[in-house]
Amino acid sequence: DAIPEETIRIRTLNGSPNQTAFGTMTAAWPGVWTDDHRLRGIACTYAEFEGVDAEDFAKVYPEGAQTSVRILARLSRVYDPRTGETAWSENAALCMLDYLRHADGFPGITTADVDLASFGAFANVCAQGVPLRAGGSQARYRLGGTYSLQDDPVDVLHSMQATCDADLYLTPEGKIGVRGGVWQPPTVTITDRDILSFDLSEGTDKLAAFNEVKIVFRDPKASYQPNEAPAWRNTVDQAARGQIVEDLTLDMVQWPAQAQRLAKIHAHRM
Repeated sequence: DAIPEETIRIRTLNGSPNQTAFGTMTAAWPGVWTDDHRLRGIACTYAEFEGVDAEDFAKVYPEGAQTSVRILARLSRVYDPRTGETAWSENAALCMLDYLRHADGFPGITTADVDLASFGAFANVCAQGVPLRAGGSQARYRLGGTYSLQDDPVDVLHSMQATCDADLYLTPEGKIGVRGGVWQPPTVTITDRDILSFDLSEGTDKLAAFNEVKIVFRDPKASYQPNEAPAWRNTVDQAARGQIVEDLTLDMVQWPAQAQRLAKIHAHRM
């Protein structure tokens, strides 16, 4: 027999100011969930799963009791200091700026604490078109992902910085600035007249240096679960010393070409 319609019901609200309560919930819990429970300002999803005959269970619910609902959504609207507008964006610089200013990110930081000019300049770097081997181009640094309110804000920010090789720093005015992503020619030359003293220390042993970066990113083709991108390799060094692998996890990168660019930067910096 055919599986009855409406076996699985999924309803989504986008947080609009005029949305109404889920009718199925007000009917199921009268007096508990009322018409006033509209969840305005909150994007949310209601899912209801009906029971089915035993012979149909594995077909309808292949994950059994672990069945989950996965949502692909455009979430936060972020502020762009270059235009003064607020809109959804994957630009890594704008997403970091939003998290720094957001009450769920760093509540002690306000817009006045941030060097908006540096974030605007870095947003231009993130938006630069980078040619792809297969043809076409993509923005240099995009960011896509979610975080839990139980996550350490510093860890979340580090995941965001990893999407674009970003370095946060304090400006002379005591504000938070951002830089990185691409090589910039120096603006100051330090000569021996500027050096009062110096220290020398031994760096990384060449024999300990890696020559392959194993990259893990969030793969859209695997339902945004962690997956491996093609590894970055120094084939010349591998021919001389063999394969020495380093792991690089990019939780908020969804594009393999971007992941490989970041792996190359990581390898050269290390």
